[in-house]
Amino acid sequence: MTAIHPLSEHKRQQVLKQLNILDTPEESLFQDAAMLAAQICQVPIALVTLTDRDRSWFKAKIGLDQAEASKKGSFFSSAIDQRGVLIVEDALKDPRFAKHALVKGPSGVRFYAGSAILAGGVPVGTLSVMDRVPRVMNAATAQCLEALARQLSAALELRLHTEASTSDRCELRLVIEEANEKEVLLRHSAERFENLFARLPVACMTLDTEGKVMEWNAMSETIYGFTAPEALFKRVIDLVVPQADRADARQRFAKTIRGGGHYESVEWQVLRKDKTPLWVLSTGFPLHNPAGEVVGVISTNVDITARKKAEALLLESNALIEGQRLELEIA
Repeated sequence: MTAIHPLSEHKRQQVLKQLNILDTPEESLFQDAAMLAAQICQVPIALVTLTDRDRSWFKAKIGLDQAEASKKGSFFSSAIDQRGVLIVEDALKDPRFAKHALVKGPSGVRFYAGSAILAGGVPVGTLSVMDRVPRVMNAATAQCLEALARQLSAALELRLHTEASTSDRCELRLVIEEANEKEVLLRHSAERFENLFARLPVACMTLDTEGKVMEWNAMSETIYGFTAPEALFKRVIDLVVPQADRADARQRFAKTIRGGGHYESVEWQVLRKDKTPLWVLSTGFPLHNPAGEVVGVISTNVDITARKKAEALLLESNALIEGQRLELEIA
């Protein structure tokens, strides 16, 4: 038997936590393994132990009433970090175990043999047999005990993967539920925005970097005369800007996109679908993708034709008054 380097207690406890096996009810798989070990080795006591931080807990037991034993100075602590089978023919004569409660106490253990049980490559417990009298174990019996321990290791390995899969499924389910909740919130948010956008009392549209209409609200239909299906995916400049001004308008829009998509409010004369001229006050704000790149503009447009007419009338009136004043002075 060759001693191996003990793995950190932290790693062992991690695996035991993943197994979710400590302090669980009796299971036939482990109880049957303990019974077979007792019969094969012809001893009155057999245990399947799992090594917790400060105790050796018995998952299965034959011939022993107690549920656990102190980890310090125990057979189990030595057997768990050793290759092959740890055999102690007479514990009273072995200074490592002579003072342990299982030896000194009512159990009166004298003989011990145990093989480590692994899960995830980590020794987490032992399959052990004990007797109250000194014994000798031959190599064939020791091999059988070790083979049984390997079967338990395989069972725990399967359990580890099953628990991990269950945990992964639970986490995945939680992620999916969270994603669904976010999707609902986003959908509701999008619906609220769409309703708000559609009902804004100003002509509002979104344009891509080429100036093509991506969204066109109800007030845009009212002001410009184009329905949403007529306007979508067409360049707004080609729709509403007089032919003579389109080249200049395209240059200004391209400059706006290069400059970050934001432009100051401007007053300009455009055309309705029926070619009726009107004045609008237009303001643009940039639209960004998640990477922060400008992917378009949201443009708000207010019909100021009436105001422009009033201003023109006022100027005309002022000019008329000024003319009359001059005539009076001359007279």
